[in-house]
Amino acid sequence: MQPMVLSRRQEATLRLPLGKSKRKRSKQTPSPVLYFQQRTYLLMMLRTK
Repeated sequence: MQPMVLSRRQEATLRLPLGKSKRKRSKQTPSPVLYFQQRTYLLMMLRTK
């Protein structure tokens, strides 16, 4: 299991479109939790479209 590697890579790619607001939040929440939140957020966005 390598969740940290994937989360770090996804975090870097997701940070750009989402904006700076997510960057501040990343320091408070751990990367796996942040990755999960961003993933669910993106899935919801895609579903609404």
